Amino acid sequence: MITRRTALRWVIWSEVVLCFAIPAYFLAWGVLTFPIWLGEGLGGAGFALVHALCTIGGCGGIWAVQTATTYYLRDAPQEPNWLLLLLMADVGILSLWTEMTGQFAGLDLELHWFDILSTIAPTICTIHVFAVAIRKSSAVRRRKIAECRVGA
Repeated sequence: MITRRTALRWVIWSEVVLCFAIPAYFLAWGVLTFPIWLGEGLGGAGFALVHALCTIGGCGGIWAVQTATTYYLRDAPQEPNWLLLLLMADVGILSLWTEMTGQFAGLDLELHWFDILSTIAPTICTIHVFAVAIRKSSAVRRRKIAECRVGA
């Protein structure tokens, strides 16, 4: 029998995997070609340096989303450092939008399917994951405060 908690885990992980499928593909290529981008960037090619920095930012963003998702879905004994996670998620989203729009040169007000899947879906997913994880964190804090008051 599938419990509500198991179904929720499947839904949340599916959301994260589906929303980050295209950006993860591009990030994987960025990681594989990182030494080339960094070498060219340090040699004076500005576009290559931005690409290398976006690869680092993308790795940080993926780490932040994964950490927030794991915290939300598990009974973690300690809540994560939300300030650090939100900062890394912001850097990751900025890196994502920088890469997927060609350093904002290809930013267009007309949305195409690729724009939706590569930039908007991961952005909305990040906001959703952080919203539910922070809401859980607040509930855990309130429960701990209530337990302390009852025990005192």
